[in-house]
Amino acid sequence: MKKLFLTVAVCCFTFTTMAQNTPNLEKDYIEVYGYAERKVLPDIAFISITLDEQDPATSSKGIKVQEKAMKQKLQALGIDIEKQLSLDNITSQFAKRKNIDQKSKYTLELTDLSILQEVFSALEEEGISNIYIKRYKLSNIDAIKLELKTAAVKDAKIKALAIAAGADIKVHNLMQAIDNDRGGYSNDYPVMASSYKSNDSDVDEDLPNLKVTKIKISSSINTRWRCY
Repeated sequence: MKKLFLTVAVCCFTFTTMAQNTPNLEKDYIEVYGYAERKVLPDIAFISITLDEQDPATSSKGIKVQEKAMKQKLQALGIDIEKQLSLDNITSQFAKRKNIDQKSKYTLELTDLSILQEVFSALEEEGISNIYIKRYKLSNIDAIKLELKTAAVKDAKIKALAIAAGADIKVHNLMQAIDNDRGGYSNDYPVMASSYKSNDSDVDEDLPNLKVTKIKISSSINTRWRCY
């Protein structure tokens, strides 16, 4: 029995030439790595909002007043505050002479990113400036991942056929596929340090110029193809 090993780029090809020229489908195979990726825009943002009695912009307002103004602004934008706004915590720090520095921290799950800038602007109008985007999410991540898995297998098949053609053999069928995402994947994408400064002179420089950037989703699969 004579063994021949070929290595092409990242593709590993192994096959055995049998004396009788008959294929051994358990031993004659090509092993290749398939990969696919796509850049997509996230459609959900999680926004952190902090109300602080000691904030100079809202120092004349109590937490309850700030909270009421915040909710009214969000509802005016069509946001369901019962479902999309959650209270993370309330912190009270007792200082000397019984002064109280009270803070309330909320998370807003925004499912319509077309009004992202409007949300920030509306809250800024009320003096609420401690706002930032914590992370993004994709509502259709499962469907995208399935499509990329299919594309990754097709990529692997193209590589296997190219190797087979160079070795003057033929690919029979898929023998094995190992999904490198089998351990699960995250659907939380932290916000990178992006530019919040606007180039528009008509826009308040204190307001962020929010631009949602695409997120790269990928899938990789190790495959083994029977050949003869």
